[in-house]
Amino acid sequence: MTPSIQQRLVHGLLVAAACATCVLVVVVGYQYGFLGPNPPSLSDSLSEILHHVLLPLAVFAGFFGLGAVIAVRAVTRQLRDAAESLETASTGGRVSSVRVKRLPAEVQPFARAVERVTSRLHDYAARQEAFALDAAHELKTPLGIIALELDSLNQLDARRMGEQVKALSSMIDQLLLLARAQAADVAAAQAMVDLERIGSDLVAEMAPGAIACKKGLAFESDKPAPVRGLNEALQSTVRSLVVNALLATPPGGEVIIRAGPGAQLTVLDGGPGLDSQQLEHFKARGARCDQAGGGAGLGLAIADRVIEAHGGWIETCWPERSGLRICFPGRNVREGSVRGQSLERRFPGP
Repeated sequence: MTPSIQQRLVHGLLVAAACATCVLVVVVGYQYGFLGPNPPSLSDSLSEILHHVLLPLAVFAGFFGLGAVIAVRAVTRQLRDAAESLETASTGGRVSSVRVKRLPAEVQPFARAVERVTSRLHDYAARQEAFALDAAHELKTPLGIIALELDSLNQLDARRMGEQVKALSSMIDQLLLLARAQAADVAAAQAMVDLERIGSDLVAEMAPGAIACKKGLAFESDKPAPVRGLNEALQSTVRSLVVNALLATPPGGEVIIRAGPGAQLTVLDGGPGLDSQQLEHFKARGARCDQAGGGAGLGLAIADRVIEAHGGWIETCWPERSGLRICFPGRNVREGSVRGQSLERRFPGP
């Protein structure tokens, strides 16, 4: 364990006091003839050493140590305040400017270097977000033209290609949402999102398609807590998880969206499930968990980045259940907002 500045200071004072004691004992001994041919008695020698060496040294070391500890604690408090300021700013997606002039002169170069690095990282992230937004907007125009040109093809080809165009358009929409969710200016304007509303709306929206595939779709509420974020981005992410869950569930099975308890939302399916290692694999860039293809919406990689931009994470429910759970940290939750009622809506498959 790395010692703190205060521990190092105490250690240094002890070493300095020991060295000073030895030097002063020799000086006082020489001054009073302790080492001469006629040295004083032992009691007189000890008394002289006590009054002229140990007591002055103890007083000096005590006041010096107290002043040093007070100074170190003041500097430590300044550094802790600066660290908390940076942590708060990073949580909200903002750039924090540390008050460098209030820090000790020895720490100011390090603080300025940290400021420069964080500023460059913020500028780089902003350019990447702007590029993603511009690219997504530019891609929507040719996709719209392709969709119009499909009308001139025969019905079978047009339907097959239309599904692919629709899937690509949906993916571009999700990339736009991801860019919005990661934008610093949007992060500062996030509102409280009702997880129960997201779950119930998605069940009502997707139940007809699930029933047509002979699969059930249900919603359960277990005292959910609203979280801070972008409603559209979170709803799109949950929709993607539900689509993947429906693809993994065999006919006759059921997918359950459960809001709560607390700041979490779970999508349970009737498939084989994913363990932690498989989940991390599908979170990787370029991996897809919807092996069936055909417009499955967000991949887990993008979904994971959207949730990460909201300060949360996606975890597996395996081995207890087959499904995925979205969790949000406590700082994104509004205190005292947990609901007391429990709601359940079910749309069983035929």
